[in-house]
Amino acid sequence: MFLSLQPVSSSSARFCTIQDRSDVWPVATSSDTALPDFGALAEGLMTGTLVATERGWRAVETLRPSESVLTFDNGMRKLASCASAPINRDPRSGNAAWGLMVPTGALGNRSAMTLLPSQLVLLGCDYAQRHFGTPCVLVPAALLEGFKGIARCGLGVAPRSYMLAFADAEVVHANGSALVACHATSKTATPNYPCVTWAKATAFRASLFGRKTQLDTASAAIVPFLSTLVRPA
Repeated sequence: MFLSLQPVSSSSARFCTIQDRSDVWPVATSSDTALPDFGALAEGLMTGTLVATERGWRAVETLRPSESVLTFDNGMRKLASCASAPINRDPRSGNAAWGLMVPTGALGNRSAMTLLPSQLVLLGCDYAQRHFGTPCVLVPAALLEGFKGIARCGLGVAPRSYMLAFADAEVVHANGSALVACHATSKTATPNYPCVTWAKATAFRASLFGRKTQLDTASAAIVPFLSTLVRPA
């Protein structure tokens, strides 16, 4: 059901939209339900997002195929493609797309950043341990609305989204220690972490807001190491 992490190529990117997921976005009635529609384009990195590379922190829109980007699991890896697209109003409803403003430090980010609702973020949380038996899980950013001040925001004038792709699924460092998932160009590639699907959205948010839940960016333990490789954001 969740369409992120599908293969993309340098010539054609498969962007995930809210409408692709049919009825998986019921109207929210409380903080521990799924969220209502955010608009049209739902994933990718926004213009200005800083990504850790072999040349230091680079704005995502300046990256080009074959450049080396620092990945969470596999060190420096060559970027296979960087597709981009404008974020337009939904052609059927006319609604503008919305993003999520992530305050400094909320996800390990050293500066405030905007995420699109279906962008997968790698987190360490007790939900991952209980449901998957692993310390980390990929979570759509939309499910974090309300956590540590993460809130909806407009996307400004003529917003664009950038989708990075590697030969295999990877997780990269954004705006410091925030960890975001990237697509794979290989059709046989599989996600390297379990993912909270939209079908499990209510349970995840109940875990997050229903009681005190330990939730950390998965990169907390490697921040000193990361700082030795790239310049501060």
